Amino acid sequence: MRDELKAFGDALIANHDRHKPFEEKVINRINHVILLLHEELYMTDQITQAEADLATAVSNIASVVATQFDALKTEIAALQAAGGSTAALDAAAANIETQVTALNTLAATLNAPVPPAPPTPPLTVLTLTQGDISASVGAGFVAALTADGGTAPYTFDVVGLPAGVSADNAGNISGTVSTAGTTTVTVTITDSASPANTSQATFNIVVA
Repeated sequence: MRDELKAFGDALIANHDRHKPFEEKVINRINHVILLLHEELYMTDQITQAEADLATAVSNIASVVATQFDALKTEIAALQAAGGSTAALDAAAANIETQVTALNTLAATLNAPVPPAPPTPPLTVLTLTQGDISASVGAGFVAALTADGGTAPYTFDVVGLPAGVSADNAGNISGTVSTAGTTTVTVTITDSASPANTSQATFNIVVA
């Protein structure tokens, strides 16, 4: 009886050796499909119908390989019952089970709905509402910058003022100009929104 059990175990191992080329082909095919699916996932912005078809194909392949995995487990159980070594079959079964898990994960990823892109927020434009400022040579003057749009209050970063004139962040301008002429001033307006909106504008100081 012991010799008969050993012969049965040897026969199972021989059958497994015949299955090895099939297992290798299946695993190579699985790896090829996984590579194709990864390329589809990373080269497109959203899942297309073609990718959905691929997901179905992956599920089908996983089912076929799972059937082969179940057959291997049956062989392992029979070999164990016969007292033979199951190391080779255990390794083959573990490898195929890993591939089945990977395929099922990829199929689930491909079938997952793509979340819609968040809407693009409308552009907020801040506008400098006062026009040019007039002043007289040698006479002090005061002016205040005003803006519209976004969220008040605003801050003003003023660049290019003529000599003798200054401005603060609230947009208050004051000073005395000693030379006639027109100076173009640049102002960066920032509102109080979070995140803040910023716009740039220009105005003239005309001194006569």
